[in-house]
Amino acid sequence: MSAIDLIFILVIGLLTYWGFKTGAAAMAIWLIASHAIFVINGQIVGRTIPPLDIPESYLSIATFAGYVVFAVAVFTLARWASKSMDVVFSVPPLGCLNQLGGAALGALLGVFAVAALITAIAVLTYVIPDGALDFGGVAYASSFAQIYVDSAPRSWLDHQLTGSLFAETFSVLPVLIIPFAPREIGLAVEVMFDNLR
Repeated sequence: MSAIDLIFILVIGLLTYWGFKTGAAAMAIWLIASHAIFVINGQIVGRTIPPLDIPESYLSIATFAGYVVFAVAVFTLARWASKSMDVVFSVPPLGCLNQLGGAALGALLGVFAVAALITAIAVLTYVIPDGALDFGGVAYASSFAQIYVDSAPRSWLDHQLTGSLFAETFSVLPVLIIPFAPREIGLAVEVMFDNLR
């Protein structure tokens, strides 16, 4: 267990509490929004950032910034929609069930958030230039990523990811992340999974 796991536990705990306070109907909106961010965001950012001809050493930072901008836009819309649902489910008999369902959906949203954080950290940590996968496969791309990992912040993140119980759990289920991600993001996650094995 690494220090970053404590952050992941805190994220899941806070989102479970938030789900309890918010209710199931509003949390369902937030869950749909997080899924949209996780799946659709990868496709939009993956198709938007590469044509901008950003240097390879800054590509992971630009991809991360694209994720943040899209996430803020989707969360703003989700907040507006969830506030409108509060009025509907404020009736006392539905209130208790709404809160318990909200806690369960909050925990599920926390798992999505942790998966998104692990993916974002992997993208920032493992920089793989275009063509590395085509030239020599995942093993070559993984060894190429080590060139960038040797810098101080990235080596700390690599150490945290490879020691993380949450990242190890997600490495058993790569179908949750890799098929939905664009090639650069999927490759960074694949390199992280390769380092975990």
